[in-house]
Parts: sequence; C-alpha cells; structure tokens
Amino acid sequence: MIQYCLRFISISALLWLLCWQPAVAEALIDVTSPVVESGKIDLSNWNFSDDGIVKLHGGWQFFWSVFLTKEEILSGQFEEHRGIISAPGGWNRHQWQGKDVGGIGYGTYFLEIKVNPQELLMIVFTSVGTAYRLYVNGNYVGGQGKPGKTIEEAIPQLEPLMFELPHTDNLGIVVQVSNYEDWQGGIWDAVLIGHAKDIRERRERNLVLDLFLFGGFLIIGLYHIGLYSLRPKDRSAFYFSMICLLIGLRTILVGERYVRQLLPSLEFGLLFKVEYLSFYLTVTAMGLFIHSLFPREFSRKIMFFMVFMGVVFSGVVILTPPAIYTYTVHTYQVFAMLCGLYFIYSMIFALWRRREGSFIFLTGFSVFFGASVNDILHANQIIHTGNYASIGLLIFIFCQALLLSIKFSQAFNLVERQADDLFLLNRAANRFVPNQLIQRLGKSSIVDINLGDCIQLNMTILFSDIRDFTTLSETMTPEENFRFLNSYLRHMEPIIHEHGGVIDKYIGDSNMAIFDDPENGVKAAIGMHLKLHEYNEFREKAGYRPVAIGIGINSGELMLGTIGGSYRMEETVISNAVNIAARVEGMTKQYGTTILISENTFYNLKNPTDYKVRLIDNVIAKGKSEPVTIYEVFNGEPPEICELKTQYLKTYENAVALYYMKRFRSAMRQFEVCLKTYPKDKVCQIYLERCQALLDGKATWQEVTELREK
Repeated sequence: MIQYCLRFISISALLWLLCWQPAVAEALIDVTSPVVESGKIDLSNWNFSDDGIVKLHGGWQFFWSVFLTKEEILSGQFEEHRGIISAPGGWNRHQWQGKDVGGIGYGTYFLEIKVNPQELLMIVFTSVGTAYRLYVNGNYVGGQGKPGKTIEEAIPQLEPLMFELPHTDNLGIVVQVSNYEDWQGGIWDAVLIGHAKDIRERRERNLVLDLFLFGGFLIIGLYHIGLYSLRPKDRSAFYFSMICLLIGLRTILVGERYVRQLLPSLEFGLLFKVEYLSFYLTVTAMGLFIHSLFPREFSRKIMFFMVFMGVVFSGVVILTPPAIYTYTVHTYQVFAMLCGLYFIYSMIFALWRRREGSFIFLTGFSVFFGASVNDILHANQIIHTGNYASIGLLIFIFCQALLLSIKFSQAFNLVERQADDLFLLNRAANRFVPNQLIQRLGKSSIVDINLGDCIQLNMTILFSDIRDFTTLSETMTPEENFRFLNSYLRHMEPIIHEHGGVIDKYIGDSNMAIFDDPENGVKAAIGMHLKLHEYNEFREKAGYRPVAIGIGINSGELMLGTIGGSYRMEETVISNAVNIAARVEGMTKQYGTTILISENTFYNLKNPTDYKVRLIDNVIAKGKSEPVTIYEVFNGEPPEICELKTQYLKTYENAVALYYMKRFRSAMRQFEVCLKTYPKDKVCQIYLERCQALLDGKATWQEVTELREK
C-alpha cells in the first residue's frame, strides 16, 4: 500500500506541475510587474518588448451608482461616490454610505496609466459582469452589451474584447459597468495591457488551446457514446461521454468564450444558463461515472443524493432568471468540493482493495479535482490564476485512455485465449461430433446445436463389423482390446474420410459411416478391405491373428438429427434405410462375403461396370416384411480370390438365372463348375444345397424363397 501511495504522490506532483505551469507564470508576472495604487500605475519604464504583458491589478478608483466621464471624475464633483476597489474582483463588498453595495447595480471604474508614447499598445478586458462601455482619454472605444442605470435599460453580454490605445504618455481609462444578472458585479478577470502583437498572440494561443480541448472532448465524448451504443450494459462509457461533452461545451463558454464567435446570435440568458448547467451536471455525471466503475466502494445512497442535488440545482437554473440562480453557485461549489473529496475517498478505498485500474484512475481524477478547485477559487476572486478544469480533465482523460488501453489489451488477450480454447474445443468436439454433420444441420458450431434439430437427407449408409470379435476379444485383456480396436480403427478411419464419408458412430467393434454419393461409399468399402490386407500382414508378422470384416451398404432417405435429454444428447441418423444397411452387413456372415450392397445402392451407381459385382439373393431381412435384393462387390477380396471369382462370373450368373427359372439340375451343374474353380465360395454352396433340397422334396419353393436372414 505504501508503494502505491508513493507512486500516486510522485505522479500527481508531476501532473500538477504540468497543469499549473501557466498559472505559475502568471503569478510571477504579478510579483514582478507594477501594481495599480489608488487608481494610478506608472508603466513608462516598463519594457513591453522584453518583459511582456502587464496585469492591471490592484486598487482602481471606483464610483458607485453613477456613470462618469474622465472630465467629471477629474473635476472632483462626485467625491461622495469615490472609493478604491480591487480589480480584478467583484464590487459586492464595496462600502458606500456605510453599506455593502451588493452585486446588482452600476458604477464607474477609473485608472490613470503612464506609458511610453512610442509603443503601440492594446488593452484587454476578458470578463466584465455583465455590460460595460470603455472610454480612453474621453473617447468612446467600445464595450460589451449596453450598461444601464436600470434593468430595462441594460443589455447584458459576456465576451473578451481587445482595444487599441492611442499614442500618448497618459491614458485615462474609464469603464462604465452595470450588472443586473449575476450575483457578482464588476471586473471579474484581470485587465491586461501590452504590445498589440503580444496581446493578439496571447488570444490566438488561448483560442487554439480552447478549440483543441473542445475538439478533443467532443471526439472522445462521441467515441464513448459509440462504445455505449455497442455495449449498452456498460453505462460507464455513457457517463464518461457526458462528462467530456459537458466540459468540452464549458471550454468554449468560459475563458475566451469562443462560442460568441461561433454563434453570435445566441442570447446572453441562454448562454449563461448553459454555462451554469455544464458545471452542475458535470458533478452529477462524474458521480454516476465513478459509481459505475466502483459500485462496491461508492455508496448507492450517496450517488442518488448527488443525482437529486444535481437535478434540483439544474431545475433552479432552468426555471429562474440569472439574478436568482446565480446565487446558488456558492452552495453548489461547496457541494461539488465535498463530492470530489468523497470521490477520492472511494477511489482510495478501491485502491486499498486492489481494484483493477484504481491507481491510474485516482491519479487522473486528483489532477482534475485540483484544477476544478482552482476554477472555483478563481471564480470567487480568491486567487487569480485562470480556468484550468479543461486541462485537468484532459489529463484525467489521458489516464482514462491509458486505463482503457490496458483493459482492451487484457480483453484482447482474453479473447485470444478464449479463441484458442474455442478452437481446441471445436477441434476436440469435432472428434466426437464431426463438423460435416454440424454443417448439415445448418449450424456453425457444436454449441449452436439444440436437442431435436434434424434434417431429412438422401444418403448412403455403410456398416462395418469385425468378424468373430467376441472370440478374438476373449484371448485379450481389456487394455489389449482397446489397443486392438484403436489400432484397427486408426487404419480404417482415413479411408472413409478420403472418400468423403463421415463416421457417425462407433458401436463396439462396429462403426457406421454416411456418404453423399453411393459411389464413394462403395469405393470406401473396397479401400477398407485393401487396407485390411496390409494391416493383417503387419499383424501376422507380429504374431497376431488376422482380422476379417464384413461391410453392408444401403442408400435411401434418412433423418439426421439430435436425440437424448437435457443432460446428454448425441447426433444420430434414423430411418428404415439405416436398419437395412445394418441387416445387409449381418448377411455378409451368412453368405461368406466381404462387401454386400443393396439394390438401392447398386441402381444408384453411376458406373456399375467399374466394379466386380454379382447378384447374391433376394432375401427378407430380419424384422422386415419386404424382400431386399443384395449384391456382392468383390473388388476388395485378395487378388487371387478376386481373380477366381472373375473367371467363373458368367457361369455363376447363368446358374443363378437357371435357379430362378426352377431348372434346378442345370443350375446345380453350373454351381458345381464354379465350386471346382473356387471350392470356398459359400454362395455357390448355399445355392447348391437349396437345389438339392428342392429336388429331394425336402423343401418347397415357397419355403426356399421365404428364407430369411438367419
């Protein structure tokens, strides 16, 4: 904690020095330049070229409740009205006839200046409340608004003005001032005199700074409104945008009051109300902003109280004339300073709790709060440094930008980690639910899949099963079983993917895959058997038993979708076509074949002559009522067996045709020819047994044709 405090003090001191550098320079001028005494100042020996601009601060002559000319003042006729008043400063506490004159009324300021007549000088009136006329050596030079002896005669206005002075060694400055709007009347800010070039450059610098600050606050405010529109849940961006826009608006309302040049037709009353509202509402917006960032450290009740006070004081400004609402500013200034202290307390509390970003936020706000206190003291004529709340807010915004960049960096890193995690999750999920199936359901990710999502498709289903796996597994331990299955599937899976297939599920030693094209399904089955031959060679060298598999393929309509419950669901395909594919695979054991396809698959092959195919049977699968015609594809058989079956393929086809023509003896002779070439052809053996049973009367044709899958 001590380390954080030391860092806070050092950074705050540096930022305060940067913020107050102009004020320090002004203070040095006050010390070194001459001071007005009893309405007179001697600048004849002042070198304006080297020493710069002079503030005409000190005791001016002041005549309450009269408008006088230089001649009338010098005549001595109005001695009862004469007094000495400090300028800059309000006339509220000026004594006349034993009483404070208050803020409302009118009067005349007078100052005699001795200068070098060879120098071209200008005089600047930054802020006079709230209307005045300027006379130099009896000649009217200009002014703001129209001063009057009554509220009906006066026309208020606030605008910094520069006036050229005549070439003479004695200048008699007469300022006729009236105020019926503000709680304080008189010359509010310092009157400056200097070379015309220096005065103009000073104003240009101030205008550039004001416009720079205004433009910066406007852009940042609109930027945060954009952030809020993208993420309305985070209200801190909206509150911060309001602070920036209000301070930005206030920047061109005070100081050089550039808004008068932008919108010269706007009435004084409206601009004055907006100036006060920009102050009152900024405190409210700041309270909402800090509470949104540190809700645990910032009391919700105090936040509501701040909002209530802001609404009440703003309502007074809107509903009452300046002569009333300007008197509320002192109370609200005290309230604002108390709020600022509570803000700092809340942030110190957040820093103590090590809330993220609290140190940077506290540093920036402390500078802004210090600049705001300076403005309040300056507005009340306690100090004469100028307005620096805008610069303080700029430093505060810089700290906020730094904090925002840190948060964005952390958020980006988090998103990167989440993206990596999501990529790994999707990659892992795709190993359980293939991405092709997810896309088939019209989803972009597995997280988008809901229970019951489904789609109807026309596809080809491939079932594969290891022959005699139960007997084989009994010779192995459970661990060896898993190693064997994974080794086998590691060889089979790539073949399916190479032909555009998707493995839908593993069922023990069986697996089911689906294909868009029957051609790809048949090619995958052939490829699996060819790969199996290589795998068996490896097993035999290692001293293991070879593996045999059977594959059944069917094509047709199916439903692809998700089934399960709220805690566990999976993707699957459901249809009669799927069941038939499973039954066809089971028939490979009965007929001693490696690949069987249904007639639906066979008739959908684009180039059936590319394969070695023969008709096997017309059989009713278990649990079905309609017969299914099945075909054998023997391209995947070992080369020697494939060659033998090819040799007697024509003879086999003739034998099957004779069988269905019920010419059993002729059929038997043909099947016997086939068996002489390849005695292990189980299909020929089955047909031979059927023919013999029919000839011996041991079975009828109906009984034989209704043979079902065993």
